[in-house]
Amino acid sequence: GGDVVRLFHAEQEKFLTCDEYKKKQHIFLRTTLRQSATSATSSKALWEVEVVHHDACRGGAGHWNSLLRFKHLATGNYLAAEHNPDFRNDQLESKGVGERDGLPVKGKRQPVEKIIYTLVSVPHGNDIASLFELDSTTLQRADSLVPRNSYVRLRHLCTNTWVTSSNVPIDMEEERPVMLKIGTCPTKEDKEAFAIVSVPLSEVRDLDFANDASKVLVATVQRLESGTITQNERRFVTKLLEDLVFFVADVPNNGQEVLDVVNTKPNRERQKLMREQNILKQIFGILKAPFMDKGEGPMLRLEDLGDQRYVPYRYILRLCYRVLRHSQQDYRKNQEYIAKMFGIMQSQIGYNVLAEDTITALLHNNRKLLEKHITAKEIETFVSLLRRNREPRFLDYLSDLCVSNKIAIPITQELICKFMLNASNADILIQTKLLSNRGDFSIESPLLEEDGEEEEVWLYWIDGDKEPHGKSIRQLAEEAKEGNKEETDILTYYRYQLNLFARMCLDRQYLAIDQISTQLGVDLILRCMSDEDLPYDLRASFCRLMLHMHVDRDPQESVTPVKYARLWTEIPTKITIHEYDSVTNMSRDDKKNKFALTMDFVEEYLKDVVSQPFPFGDKEKIKLTFEVVNLARNLIYFGFYSFSELLRLIRTLLAILDSVQNPTSSYLERLSRFQEGGNNVIRTIHGVGEMMTQMVLSRGSILPGILGDGHETPARSGQAKQAPNTENEDVTVMDTKLKIIEILQFILSVRLDYRISYILSIYKKEFGESNSSDSVAGTSTETTVPDLEIIGEQAESMFAGSQEKNSVELDIEGGRTFLRVLVHLIMHDYPPLVSGALQLLFKHFSQRAELLQAFKQVQLLVSSQDVDNYKQIKGDLDLLRLTVEKSELWVEKKGSYGSSENQAEGGEDGKAEDPVILSPIQDGIKKPQIDSNSSNNYKIVKEILLRLSKLCVQNVRRSRNQQQRLLKNMGAHTAVLDLLQIPYEKTDTKMNEIMTLAHGFVQNFCAGNVQNQVLLHKHINLFLTPGLQEAETMRHIFLSNYHLCNEISERVVQHFVHCIETHGRHVMYLKFLHTIIKADGKYVKKCQDMVM
Repeated sequence: GGDVVRLFHAEQEKFLTCDEYKKKQHIFLRTTLRQSATSATSSKALWEVEVVHHDACRGGAGHWNSLLRFKHLATGNYLAAEHNPDFRNDQLESKGVGERDGLPVKGKRQPVEKIIYTLVSVPHGNDIASLFELDSTTLQRADSLVPRNSYVRLRHLCTNTWVTSSNVPIDMEEERPVMLKIGTCPTKEDKEAFAIVSVPLSEVRDLDFANDASKVLVATVQRLESGTITQNERRFVTKLLEDLVFFVADVPNNGQEVLDVVNTKPNRERQKLMREQNILKQIFGILKAPFMDKGEGPMLRLEDLGDQRYVPYRYILRLCYRVLRHSQQDYRKNQEYIAKMFGIMQSQIGYNVLAEDTITALLHNNRKLLEKHITAKEIETFVSLLRRNREPRFLDYLSDLCVSNKIAIPITQELICKFMLNASNADILIQTKLLSNRGDFSIESPLLEEDGEEEEVWLYWIDGDKEPHGKSIRQLAEEAKEGNKEETDILTYYRYQLNLFARMCLDRQYLAIDQISTQLGVDLILRCMSDEDLPYDLRASFCRLMLHMHVDRDPQESVTPVKYARLWTEIPTKITIHEYDSVTNMSRDDKKNKFALTMDFVEEYLKDVVSQPFPFGDKEKIKLTFEVVNLARNLIYFGFYSFSELLRLIRTLLAILDSVQNPTSSYLERLSRFQEGGNNVIRTIHGVGEMMTQMVLSRGSILPGILGDGHETPARSGQAKQAPNTENEDVTVMDTKLKIIEILQFILSVRLDYRISYILSIYKKEFGESNSSDSVAGTSTETTVPDLEIIGEQAESMFAGSQEKNSVELDIEGGRTFLRVLVHLIMHDYPPLVSGALQLLFKHFSQRAELLQAFKQVQLLVSSQDVDNYKQIKGDLDLLRLTVEKSELWVEKKGSYGSSENQAEGGEDGKAEDPVILSPIQDGIKKPQIDSNSSNNYKIVKEILLRLSKLCVQNVRRSRNQQQRLLKNMGAHTAVLDLLQIPYEKTDTKMNEIMTLAHGFVQNFCAGNVQNQVLLHKHINLFLTPGLQEAETMRHIFLSNYHLCNEISERVVQHFVHCIETHGRHVMYLKFLHTIIKADGKYVKKCQDMVM
C-alpha cells in the first residue's frame, strides 16, 4: 500500500491514464507517437495503490487475494467501473453504419459489444465500485505477496467482470485520436494483462510539487482577476514562481539571482510536468489577469509597470516569462503550446518584463513557428523599442529572428530589411564613412596625422536627444579601452548592428546586400578587420560581414573541386602544379583583384596566430580567429586560391592545429630543420626507428599520456601547460578546427583532381599522339602493351618519391604533421570534429583506391555532340543558379507583405525591390519593366528546364545513361533542387508551371539510373509533402531500385498513408506504395509488412 505505479497494458503497449477531455475526466489507454511506447511517461498515468482492510487505517503489503484501490495521483480520484451507457445503442448504430459502407459488420460490432461497464474516476474511496482484485498471469499461492514489476489482470469486484481494452477512441473529433476507451467485460482474456511498473520516488515528489503549485496558481489567478490579492499572498506567489524557475531549470537554489539562472541540460520530464499539470496555463493566467477590465477598470495597466509602486508586479511578470523560457527550451511540444498564447506575449513586449527575450528564445530555432508568428507588426514593434531605448539586445533579438539553426529565413530577412533600412529609421543606426584626413578634420585630430594614413573610418550617430555625434572608430576604441562607459556602449551597439547586418545578408539575401554594401565597401571593412587597435570582437563582426555581404554573393560560385566530365581536347600532355593551376582557372584573376588584400590579410593573420606559443590562448581573440578561418574557408570554396597557394595556406593551418607542438621552438625553426634532412631519413629502416623516437621525444608525445609521468622531458612540461586548455576548450575553438577540417577536405579533393589530370595527361601522351582519335579503342594492341609498365611507374610517382615530384604532400614532414594533427583531433569531445577528422584519416590511407574509384567515374567527351552538350549544360546551369539565387528579386509577391498600407507607397517599394536590374527611372514607367523582367526570368528558367529534361529522355538507352551521368557530374540536380525550394505564392501560375517542369526534370534525371536515384534519395525530405508532384517524384526515386526500397524508413511509408487519410484519396499515393512493394520484379518483403 502506498506504492506509486504505472499500469502498462502489455498487448496494446499503452499506459492507463486519466485526463480531462471536454471538461470531464476520462480514463483511457493513451496512444503515443514515440518510437518506444515505454518512454511515453506522462504524469497523468501515476496511480497510488491502496490495500483495503476492515480497519481503514491499516495499509501493509498486498497479497494476491487482497482487495485494492487505485488512486490517481494528479487528481486524487479513484479508479472505478460503471455501466456503459452506449452499450446497447452502439450495437444498432454500428450495424447501420456497417451496411451502408459495405464494410464487414462483424468487425465493426465486436469492440463495442464486449464492454458492458466503462472505467471512470470517482471522487471518494468509500465507493464500492472502486474495489479491484489482482489475478496473476503465472501460478501463485493466493496468500503470497504481490512482487513489484509483475504482470496482472484486473478483476472488478462488485460486477465480477475483467478489465478489457478496446479500439474505440474517446476524442473522436481530434485530428489524431489518442484516447482509447477501456472498460470491463465478463470474459477473462489472457492478453488483457497489465505490467505494474514501479515509479521512482523523485518522480512522485516532482509531481506532488507541480500539482500543489498548480493549485496555488489557480487560486492566485482568481484573486488577481477580482483584484483582491493581499501583500502576503503576493509574496507567497513570488516565492513560488522563484521555486518554479529552479525546479524547471533543475538547478539547486543557492541563493543566486533567479533571473540569471542558466539551464544547460533541460530536464525533459519536468518541462513536461509544467505542461501536463497546467502550470503553463496558469502562468498565462497570471500574465493576463491583472490587466483584465471587469468594469471598474483593470487592477494594473501595462504603462504603469515602470512605476515604483508596481515593482513587485513587474518582478512577478518577469519570473513568469523566465519560467516559460525554461519550460520550452529544446522541447517542441511545449514550444507549440506556448506559441498558442503568442498574442498575450506580443502585447507585453517593451515593458521590460522579459517578454521579448522569451519570444526570441521560443522562436529562435523553430522555423515553423518563426514563419507563422513573425509578421510586419512584430518587427515594427521591435524597431520602435529600439528607437525608445537604444539597447543592443534588441538588435540581437532581431538578428536571432533572421536565422533558424544557422539557416537564413528569407521572409523575416525581407521584413527586417524593409523596416531597418527604411530612410525614416536611419537615425537609429550608426552610419559609417571613410573620410580623408586632409580636410577640415586635421584640426580636430592632429594625433592621426602622424600615422601618415590618408583615410580613416568615422562613425556617426544620433543620440536619444536628437543630437548628432561623430567620432573616428579608433578614437572610440581607445576611449572604450580606458573604460569610458559611453564609448563602450556605442561600440557594443555598433557591433550588434554589424552582426544584424551580417545575418540580414546571410545566404545571399540581395535585398539587404544591395543596400548595405553601398555604405560598407570592401576596403572599409578590410581596413577595420585588420586594424590592430580595435577590440577583437568588433573585428570579428567586420570579418563576418565581409563574408556574408561581399564574398558570399553573385559573381562567386562555389567550385566543384573534382571535375568528372572532361573535354578530350582540353587535356594537356605535360602537367606540373604550375601548369595545372594555369589551366584550371583563367577567370580567377579578375575575382582576385577585388579581394587580393583580403586574402593577404587572411594569410598574414593566420601566420601571426601560428607564431604565438598558444594559438587559442586568448579568449577574445578566438572569436576573430574563427571568423578569419571561416572567411578563408569560403574564399577557398569559391575558388580564389590556386593549388600551389592552397598548399602554402594549409601548411599554416596545420601548424595552428598542431597544438602538441613544443611551445618554445617556433614554427619557423621547425620549418628549416625539416627542409634540410626531411625526406631522406626515411630511406632506411633504422632511420624510421630514429624518426619515431625523435618525433615522440620532441613532441612530448603524440598522444598526451603515453609517456609515463617519470619522463618529464622539456616538451612534456610544455605539454602539461597546454593540457588543461584542451579540456574546457571553447566551442568556438572546436568550430574553428571544424572549419580547418572542411578546408582540408577541399584541398584533398583538389589534389585528387590534380592526380586525375596527371593520369589523363599521361594517357593522352601515350595514346593520343601516336594514333588518331578513332583508334583509341586500342586496335593496335602491339604498341600499347609495353607502355603499361611505364604508365604504371609514372602514375605511382604521384604518390611517393623525391621532393620535387611529390610537391603535392600537405606538409613538409611527408604527411606526418597531417597525421599527428588528425590523431589529436580524434580525441576531442566534439562529435562533428571527430567524425570529420576520421573521414580525413580514411581518405589519407586510401588515396590510391580513391583515385581509381574517381577515375572510373571520369567521362571523356570526345565527339562534337558531347562537347556541345557539355558547353550548353554548363551555360544553362550557371544561369539557372544565378536566377534561383536572386529569386527574391523576381518571384512575384502578392501585395507586398500582405498589408494594405504599402499599396500607397507602391512607387517606393518598386525602388527598393529591384536595384539590380533597373536604372532608377521615374516610378510611372518603372512598374511594367519589373514585370517584363520577372516574366523574362520565368521564361529563361522554363527553357533551361525543358532543355535539361530533353537530354534525359532519349530513346537509345546508352546515350540516355550517358547524358544522365553528364548532368550528374555537372551538378544539375543540385541546381534544380535549389529551385524547388524557392518560396512562392501558390496562386502564381507561372511559378507552378516551373515547379511542374522541375519535378519533371528530377523524375527524368533518375529514371532507370541507380546512381542518380541514390543521389536524390539523400534529399528525400524535400519531397515529403502532401503535393502530388512530390509523390510522383518520390515514386521515381524508388522505381525498380530493390536496394533503396529495402532500406526505406517507416517514416516515408507512414507519410503516404497519412496523406491518404488527410488529403483525400489520390491515385499517386497508392502508386508510390505499389512501387516500393515490388521492385525489379521481386517483391520486397519488408515493404509489404510495413505497408500492411
